[in-house]
Amino acid sequence: NYQTGGGGGGPGPPPPAPPRRHPAGRCEFWLEASAELVRVLETMWSERWYLEALYPKMVQLSMELLSRYGNKIRGLSSRQDGQGSGWDASASPPAWTPASPLVRLARAAADVLQVIVALGEEDSSGPGGSLARLVLDRLPQTGRTARE
Repeated sequence: NYQTGGGGGGPGPPPPAPPRRHPAGRCEFWLEASAELVRVLETMWSERWYLEALYPKMVQLSMELLSRYGNKIRGLSSRQDGQGSGWDASASPPAWTPASPLVRLARAAADVLQVIVALGEEDSSGPGGSLARLVLDRLPQTGRTARE
């Protein structure tokens, strides 16, 4: 045959196929491992990876932070008064001290209202406050717009 130089009855096995190249990104690689590495890195750093992997985790983390915030605010009402945390008759004009439960709860209520506004107020730019808009603007698109 032609490969061994020997005589024999047939042409022998066909010549080997040229090595296969593996496309990935804008390149072609000889090794499949190289192509796979490039594909994985491109996926990890693409919007697709963010939407598929990070978005759900960030929503979960946001809910956990809101829950912890709620627990902290709820705990303010059960906190014991310390020294100098009541009515200060010697102040001009007389007032509650900054550490008093009434002042703490009033300040907490003001903050909670601000958080609620940031989470959900509708304004001229669309539904949702600034924090909700951050989440909605990155909502994965599945055939509809983020504002629907």
